[in-house]
Amino acid sequence: CGTGLVAFSLSNVTNEVIGMDNSAGMVEQFNKKALELNFSNIKAIKHNIENEDLPQNEFDLITINMSLHHIKDTNMFIKKAYNALTTNGYFLKQVARKLKDAGLKRINISLDTLKPEVASIIAQKNVLAEVLGGIEEAKKCGLKIKLNCVPLKGINDLEIVDLIEFAKQNGFVIKFIEFMENNFAKISTKGLNSEEMLEIISKKYNFVQQPRGSSSPAQYYKLDDGYEFGIIEPHKDDFCSTCNRIRLT
Repeated sequence: CGTGLVAFSLSNVTNEVIGMDNSAGMVEQFNKKALELNFSNIKAIKHNIENEDLPQNEFDLITINMSLHHIKDTNMFIKKAYNALTTNGYFLKQVARKLKDAGLKRINISLDTLKPEVASIIAQKNVLAEVLGGIEEAKKCGLKIKLNCVPLKGINDLEIVDLIEFAKQNGFVIKFIEFMENNFAKISTKGLNSEEMLEIISKKYNFVQQPRGSSSPAQYYKLDDGYEFGIIEPHKDDFCSTCNRIRLT
């Protein structure tokens, strides 16, 4: 995404709103208004983190996080509120500590492969070392980490088990997401559906499907050792009735 926008989501038990703007003041104004309506959770989604001219607009992003942390401290936030960042992690190593100090608590990181050559195919750039370095730094800083992976046929589908092992060893949650066809992807790009993912995973592990959370888009499965991984199936609508997310762009 080349927009350089920051998206924020806010949610309570029944509602979540995601707003996007590249102005720290506008985002803060939006969030204050949402918090007045008793929204309790907040998440930032930073696009264009790979922008080399201005690494993830780090000062704006940190300023926004500090502002939101201040809002929580002045009791405009419900005590259980948290904020989070979703990123591809390319510049995360340089700013993880600053984000943690600014009040960030949780981070979702896209990790589709553990092989540099595969990462270069997916991202069209040699990015894996930077992403893994960012993950390690975020872990050192004490950020709670979740990994997202989109398995693609003939590209990274044989790494599903390896990615689960990587997540397990580091204490991360991992979610696999079905690929959604779009006009910007190559026609030849094909993703795995949940049944195909589970078939691959079953060759290594025994697992049991878990009850779905009231508003979670992910279906979780528990391995014999207690570790849980998730699968998000956007082509199904079985979680639409309990979805609590609205995106404003």
